[in-house]
Amino acid sequence: GFVRTDRTNVATYYASDLRVRIQSELAFYDTQLFIVARDSALANFLNGDDAAGRQFAENLLTLAEESPSISQARFIDTMGNEIVRVDSRLGQARIVPPDELQNKSNRYYFIEAMQREVGEIIASALDLNVEFEEIVVPWEPTIRFATPIDTADGRQGIVVLNFNASRFLGLFDAAEQPPFISSTILNGDGYWLAGVPAEKRWGVMFNNNSSMAAEDTALWAHLSEDAPDVFVRDGEVI
Repeated sequence: GFVRTDRTNVATYYASDLRVRIQSELAFYDTQLFIVARDSALANFLNGDDAAGRQFAENLLTLAEESPSISQARFIDTMGNEIVRVDSRLGQARIVPPDELQNKSNRYYFIEAMQREVGEIIASALDLNVEFEEIVVPWEPTIRFATPIDTADGRQGIVVLNFNASRFLGLFDAAEQPPFISSTILNGDGYWLAGVPAEKRWGVMFNNNSSMAAEDTALWAHLSEDAPDVFVRDGEVI
């Protein structure tokens, strides 16, 4: 009837608006990454200027202080070793000392970024931040943007920016949505990332079966078909 049609239209508009807001956030991340990749201090450091390395670290620190969504900024060499790293948590950014730097050679984003051409960007899966092989608590929803860095001597490594995704995942909280709309965000395998109770989120990180793919196979099959964002079942807008 008219009520269902009206709700379908509102839900469709809301889904479209969410998509635009998230795409805008991701475009901002892309821009921030290229600022780092094109930093002349990094280029000079890779050409043997140690003082430029310290300046590059200071530049990352300033960027993190000015961009609250950045939780980590790094240059990682071809062996996967973090060479320069800045962490930012709870509004406090710091240059990480050498004894706290880690090797990330086994992390998927490092492996993938090293295989790309200069100027190409990889965006990681949206997951929970991991340090020293453990999931950070409290959870830090994170997406990483990375790009390779070359000099005249060839591949030198990659720059990586970690972004705290809590801000745009917060768009899926009930308080942010119209009264009759409940939206969720899932990864490509049907695991919930936001928009559901905490105990159902991030099953992909904990190797459990808490997912839409397992619990609502009909709806997941519909979404997997690249179907419209709004699904009507039994007279209910989903």
